[in-house]
Amino acid sequence: MNNVLLCFLGIEKYKAVYYTMEGRSTQQEETYVPAALVELLSVPNLHVRVLVTKEARETHWESLSERLRELGVDSKRLKGVDIEVPTSENAFWTIFEKVIENIDEGDHVWFDITYGLRALPVAAVLALTFARHTKRFTFERLLYGAFDKNTNTAPVLDLTAMLTLSAWSESLAEWKRTGRADGIVEQTK
Repeated sequence: MNNVLLCFLGIEKYKAVYYTMEGRSTQQEETYVPAALVELLSVPNLHVRVLVTKEARETHWESLSERLRELGVDSKRLKGVDIEVPTSENAFWTIFEKVIENIDEGDHVWFDITYGLRALPVAAVLALTFARHTKRFTFERLLYGAFDKNTNTAPVLDLTAMLTLSAWSESLAEWKRTGRADGIVEQTK
């Protein structure tokens, strides 16, 4: 069982800002949202798994890795997961599989979609929904760093409720189909 932050890394030039979440702020301006989340989540022994294309690895991997090491994420808990640029349906299926491969039974998972290119966040959310039924793990939060180039502060938004909407939909469908409300009861816990 591990505490896991899954995230993407892109190729854009990122500006350092203070990230805020739940009334807290990073101690310094952070260039990378995953680094800000390591600080803001304050989760012990957090494993960081970064979904990264070849170009993103060449552009940002060293800087991000260095910053995460400064924040206490050692090399055993930091992993770059190579993915393709999503230019085909097959590439999306491969990314879907990579997300699932990086979630183990018993894990507690936070997913940051800030740097997800184009439809990558959709593939990630679908993979999480699928994994919820195939692996026993605790999904903690779906997060998004809402960067605004006109300010030096950016909130981290918790989008978890959007992900739980699919669970509610499935539970309601089961109730309509079978009359069983177990799923609805489970959602209210």
